[in-house]
Amino acid sequence: MKPLLLFLSFIGVLNACKPIELSTSETPVLEQDVPHKTYQPTGNVCLTSDGGFATVLLRQAFNQAVSLYNGISYITRNEVVVVKTDQLGQVQWSKLVGTGGSTPLIHPLSDGGYLVFQLIPPFLTQNTYQLLVSHLNSTGEVLTKQAVDGVNLGLYFTIQKILSLADKGFIISAHLGNESYFLMRFDEQGKLLWSRSYTQATNTLPGAYRLAATSDGGLMISWSGYNSAQPGGYESFLLKTDANGQQIWLRKYGLFTDNLTVSESTDKGYVLVGRNTSSTATAVLYKLDKDGNIQWSKLYPLRSTYAGTPIRIFASTDGYEFVFYAYPNSTEIVTTDLAGVEQIHQTRSEPVISSESGDILRLSDDSFVYMGLDAYGTIALTKTKPDKTLQWSSPIATNK
Repeated sequence: MKPLLLFLSFIGVLNACKPIELSTSETPVLEQDVPHKTYQPTGNVCLTSDGGFATVLLRQAFNQAVSLYNGISYITRNEVVVVKTDQLGQVQWSKLVGTGGSTPLIHPLSDGGYLVFQLIPPFLTQNTYQLLVSHLNSTGEVLTKQAVDGVNLGLYFTIQKILSLADKGFIISAHLGNESYFLMRFDEQGKLLWSRSYTQATNTLPGAYRLAATSDGGLMISWSGYNSAQPGGYESFLLKTDANGQQIWLRKYGLFTDNLTVSESTDKGYVLVGRNTSSTATAVLYKLDKDGNIQWSKLYPLRSTYAGTPIRIFASTDGYEFVFYAYPNSTEIVTTDLAGVEQIHQTRSEPVISSESGDILRLSDDSFVYMGLDAYGTIALTKTKPDKTLQWSSPIATNK
């Protein structure tokens, strides 16, 4: 097998965002102009300064479902919508932030405001993607719009997730293509500090990358993929970085596992959870030491008989909790002790989150808040108690 190499391209410390003028596509329009709304749970959910929650959704709006052959104009557009709720998930306000973009993400500010990111496609810019950031006040009014400047996003750029950090800053993860993972590090106020791409030079075709923060200010990146030269076909990787995204070490595992997601454990080691490729309705949990060496592994059959996909894993002083999307319409939450012995296994039929849509937030009392879509097209926030039993579920956006 070829030796494992990883090339990191540091794009540099960038000091500012560039102000832009609002284009015609960004001009606010009346709701009755395009009354039909179809929401997609593509954004994230965050805890706000007043103890409530905020999420950002992508919405497709259209005037009426008619054919152009009838001589009637068919208007359709993408809209980015922020929804703010109280502590019980009851909607306080919903605001249209921008149009023409995709893959929105939201970050709360300590003054009660928000930063909302949306990806503007090449045909609306100058032959390259543009990352647009809107600064909102505490009531959702747009104060400024700026383009993140100094980074060439190219023609194959896709946003993945936003990761909040202990210093109140955040990281946006993205893909520059099939093989290149891309991180942008921002401070608390949305100032871009650095950006870096990670491209592996192996025989492995990479799957989804996952990102986690560590207590020393660094990051963990996990991924897996198929390699025809590897017995069993699958290889998995774990990369440790410093606070500037520079590689510290890289580990390769010949595991029969894909879709790995990672978290730092309280002993400064790590836990990985993935899908068993030999039995896709089975979860696999790995405990690693601080250098990435495997200490033990355990299997957990899912209640769904179909393939499961890990969403997130969380570590605490008592054990580990991981969340799986189980095809076609359930979310499974498994809680273990520090030795990996299963303690609780919860199943939620609605709303459902998956690796492609929805989000999950863990609060300081170990309860979960997650956003997902139910069978009727309604997007809801759902909160569990610390023991993962249901506390409340509240609809926040209804398709019509």
